[in-house]
Amino acid sequence: MFVTPFPVQLMTAAERAGFQAACQMIRQEGARMMRYAQHLSNADPADQTPAPVQMPRHDILRLCATSVALCVDQVEHQLPAPIRPALPN
Repeated sequence: MFVTPFPVQLMTAAERAGFQAACQMIRQEGARMMRYAQHLSNADPADQTPAPVQMPRHDILRLCATSVALCVDQVEHQLPAPIRPALPN
């Protein structure tokens, strides 16, 4: 089970929006990594993999980008509905 760094039940709507904005920025970074991986896979194979490396860099970047996307999706899925302020009596 995935555990968030602090109790999300205590998050206000503004904090939740900020958290979702941070998740979106992380997701964009993952997409950038995926684009760079695609660029590397289209490049000359002799230029992208040093001799002692067994796995091409574009494959490593692609795996990292996929992991980033999965982690962010899981964190956002764990967020409950935002806390609404109590109504006046």
